[in-house]
Amino acid sequence: MTDDDPDAVPYSERAVNDLIARCGDAALAMAGRQMRSRAEAEPIVQEAFLAVIKTWRRSRRLVEPQALLFTTVRRRLANEFRRRDRKPASLVDSAESIDAASKALWRTEFANDMITRWDVAKALLELPHRQRAVLVLRFLYDLEVEIVAEMLGCRPGVVKYAQQKGLENMRKSRWLAGHAGTAEVHQ
Repeated sequence: MTDDDPDAVPYSERAVNDLIARCGDAALAMAGRQMRSRAEAEPIVQEAFLAVIKTWRRSRRLVEPQALLFTTVRRRLANEFRRRDRKPASLVDSAESIDAASKALWRTEFANDMITRWDVAKALLELPHRQRAVLVLRFLYDLEVEIVAEMLGCRPGVVKYAQQKGLENMRKSRWLAGHAGTAEVHQ
């Protein structure tokens, strides 16, 4: 967050609008799934955006504003759940997340007349948790590798590897084996 960091993004109205355009829907979708209601999630995401903007304006530059945004949303959700004394819904293990992620994966990775979304969902459920989490966050929420790494508390290389291995394991699964997809790989 220093002025001499070449990767730092200077604060400007345009940079803020770009952050909102790139990350607003994904942050709201993530919070909405956790809160189980978009209406409950909107104030939390708005507060997170305001906190990031305030920090950005004060420091004049941020290295990764989108990572700070998702970290702030996650922390505010945790505070809200502590306040309400309840547990958050899983972003990656709920039936709704698996169904929506399988739809996204089916369209982008496994486009084939022989494969159904149900087959993709069953293959997704067979994956180890980290691979499933990475695929759901990358394909359902369309999050960048760096943001997924921040959310999962690991390095970006771990996310890339988990995505690659997860897709490989899905292609080898008994549900999808022998039915290669025709879509391009999601990078």
